[in-house]
Amino acid sequence: MQKATVNSIQISTPGEQVISAIQTGQNTRPPRDTRFDKIRLRHIGFAIIGLKILLVGYLFIYVFPKVDIGWDTFDSTFVWFVAAGFVAQMIDGTLG
Repeated sequence: MQKATVNSIQISTPGEQVISAIQTGQNTRPPRDTRFDKIRLRHIGFAIIGLKILLVGYLFIYVFPKVDIGWDTFDSTFVWFVAAGFVAQMIDGTLG
């Protein structure tokens, strides 16, 4: 690589500066922002669990009290279907 000289001043291109920095072992990258280096998968998991707890709390406080389920309208047929579904899930779970 030849460097151009003008009145004994050496002029080099940015690419030559990077190559010389790599050859001498200098770090050419700008400093990293280290504020987010400590965020781990555990922190993300805690945030997701917290949001789920907030959602369930919202549902129990604002949505479910307004819904009239009317448990007296269910007859024995509903209970039999729930029991059959439970047995089917148990069999399915044992078979894999």
